[in-house]
Amino acid sequence: MSSQPNPDSIEVPPVSPEERAEWEAVKARVAEGDESGLVAWDDLAAELGL
Repeated sequence: MSSQPNPDSIEVPPVSPEERAEWEAVKARVAEGDESGLVAWDDLAAELGL
């Protein structure tokens, strides 16, 4: 395996404190069993024809 960087790789943009707080709130809701407002990946993929 090479240690050379992949020329096709992309850099993920930084997450703002507001975005991080929003994701943490979603994680906490899901941990408590509240999945309202979420979409299953399979449903989304089917809707997009993937």
